[in-house]
Amino acid sequence: MKKSNLLRKWHLLALTAIMLVVSLGVLAVPVAAINTTPSPIPAHLIVGQPWDPGTLGTYINIKFKGPTTAEDNTLPGWCVNEQVFINVDTLYAADVYDYFAYYKAYGVDVNGVVPNLPGPVVINTKTNNTINWFAVAYIINLPLTGPLAGATEHDVQTAIWYYTEGGKWIDDYNNPVTPSTKALAIVAATQIYLTANGGVFVPTGIQLRPMVCYIAGHQVIFFQLQSTLPPPPPLPELPSGALLGLGLVGLVGVGWFGYRKSHVLSES
Repeated sequence: MKKSNLLRKWHLLALTAIMLVVSLGVLAVPVAAINTTPSPIPAHLIVGQPWDPGTLGTYINIKFKGPTTAEDNTLPGWCVNEQVFINVDTLYAADVYDYFAYYKAYGVDVNGVVPNLPGPVVINTKTNNTINWFAVAYIINLPLTGPLAGATEHDVQTAIWYYTEGGKWIDDYNNPVTPSTKALAIVAATQIYLTANGGVFVPTGIQLRPMVCYIAGHQVIFFQLQSTLPPPPPLPELPSGALLGLGLVGLVGVGWFGYRKSHVLSES
C-alpha cells in the first residue's frame, strides 16, 4: 500500500508538471503574436481618375482590386513622389506598409529612418532625403478650419510634398514654385506642432494614419486609414490574364502618365 501511494504521488506530480508546461505554452502564444514582425500586405491597385481632387476629399483615388468586382474598394489617397510618374487607370502589384506599425516595432535608426522598410518608402528616390512621415501624418489629421479654412486638396497635397521632397517648394520637374497661402499655413501649423513635440506625431484612436503603397520601380503613394481600424487583408492573386490585360491598356513600363492632366511623359 505504501508503494502504491508513492506511485500515485509521483503520477500526480508528473501530471501537474505536464499541465504547467502546457499552460505556459498556451499563455505564450498571445505574447508571441503581439511581438510578430510587421510585414507588407500584397495588393493590386489602380490610381484612378479623377484626381486633384479625387472624389473622396483627397488628391487621388486608390482603387484596390478584389478577387471580384464586388470586392473592389476605393480609398482616399495622396501622392508621395511628386517627380515620379505613374500610369493612371492601370493595374499595379503593390506592397502596402503600415508605417506606424513599423515605427512602433523598431523605432528609428541614427539617421532617423525606420528600419526594415524598403528604401523608397523612407527615402525620396529623386531628392535623396528622408521622408518625414510624422509631418505627413499630422497634415492629414489637421482640421481645415480657422486660418486653414478654404484650403483645397491641392493645398494639402502641396504641403505633403514639402515634407516628402526635403523641405522644398518644387513642381514635378524640380522647378521652384510659390506655394499658396493655405499651403504655407498648413506647413506653419505642422512646424509649430512638431517643434513643440520633439518632431514626432504618432496617430492614435480615430486619427488617420498613412498606409504606404510601394509600387516597385514606379511610385510611392498612400491612403489614409483610421488608427482604430486594422489594415486591409492581403488580396489573393488575380488571374494573370486580368493583370496582363489591364497592364497592356496602360502600357506598363512603356509610358508614364503623371498625376496632373498636362503631364504625359515617356520613360527615358
